[in-house]
Amino acid sequence: MKHRLIFSHLAVFAILLVSSCATKKRELTQAELMGGYTDFKLQYEKDIARLSAKTRARLKAEYQNPDVSQSYDILVLSGGGEYGAFGAGFLKGWGRIEEGEFARPHFDSVTGISTGSLMAPFAFVGSRASYAALLDYYRNTPSGLIQGRPLWRLLRGKSSIYDAMPLFETIRNSLTTDLVSQIARESKNNRALIVGSTNLDYGLLRVWDLADMVADQQADEARALLSRRLIASSAIPGAFPPVEMGGYSYVDGGASLQMITGVGERDWLYREEVTPFDFVQPDRPLRVRLWIIVNTKLLLKPKVIPSNWADISMRSLQILMGASRLQTLQDAETLTRMINQRPELDMVMRYVSIPSDYPILETEYMFDREKMRDLADLGERMGADPSSWREKAPAPGAAFSITGK
Repeated sequence: MKHRLIFSHLAVFAILLVSSCATKKRELTQAELMGGYTDFKLQYEKDIARLSAKTRARLKAEYQNPDVSQSYDILVLSGGGEYGAFGAGFLKGWGRIEEGEFARPHFDSVTGISTGSLMAPFAFVGSRASYAALLDYYRNTPSGLIQGRPLWRLLRGKSSIYDAMPLFETIRNSLTTDLVSQIARESKNNRALIVGSTNLDYGLLRVWDLADMVADQQADEARALLSRRLIASSAIPGAFPPVEMGGYSYVDGGASLQMITGVGERDWLYREEVTPFDFVQPDRPLRVRLWIIVNTKLLLKPKVIPSNWADISMRSLQILMGASRLQTLQDAETLTRMINQRPELDMVMRYVSIPSDYPILETEYMFDREKMRDLADLGERMGADPSSWREKAPAPGAAFSITGK
């Protein structure tokens, strides 16, 4: 996504000058924010504990079912804005591999950040129809999804440069009654649909298991819960307006983390005598596969950066986000190696990204249909090719090439 389009030089300069005095004050006070922290923390911890219990129950049920070839499969979908078309195409093309280790599984857990969160419900349902709908969603994106605000409104301190209501409405409309009902039903089977959004007020990533949230809700309420959190997870800070929930302000989860590769504590990895998987037999380890789709390139294209504050700031933001992706991949690889030290577990981590040398079309608009279709086509081709997957994560800070299986 073109940061120069998101941060118009004149608009940003004007906002910096006047927004502090022109922006409408929020009702939440600093005292209320500090007073609510304990409840926020306790609810978050409760949600994570519930998710951990679901995961263990799903693992145990699969492991003890003699009719199922046991493998707990986690799909991780990164941010990337319009580049999410790559991931949508990849998921569809992946379905062409029908047998073997690299066949597309029916995922036990799906996580998404930003554009990845918009993809996650379709991958969670995991039917041919849902994957086809997801690809159509990215290939045939309608024009006018975002609209620049008039300068006079920016000068009055609006919370975002763009009016994203058409985009948000498209997100709501993508959540059909059938899709929502399937998500709710699958929560009963202890599958997890996890998305993340950044709580601006506390400066924390907040994750939700959407499948669990809608499991016992009526259709309309479930659809509203889903859409609100998907919009919050994909609301690019400054570009799109934040979403208020529970009195707090939420924006794009990518502001905190580019990918959610794990949720919950890891203390058990350091305790030899304690394990959450006491049902595992000594001679038959529990198998876990982590599949990561990075909806962008892992390496930035070398580019001479002009010596002005806007280009320097934009390039620095790209570097920060890229470093977060690389660090998350390396963390996933390290976690995989730690888990494999335990005799009761057998884990593999694989990832795929847009090739660093692939010439992405240069366009002047966000959600450009020609660019997104080209990326979707690339994704389909790579998804059908098992050699697209990588296992060795590049080192943050010294990622000069992306090589190795």
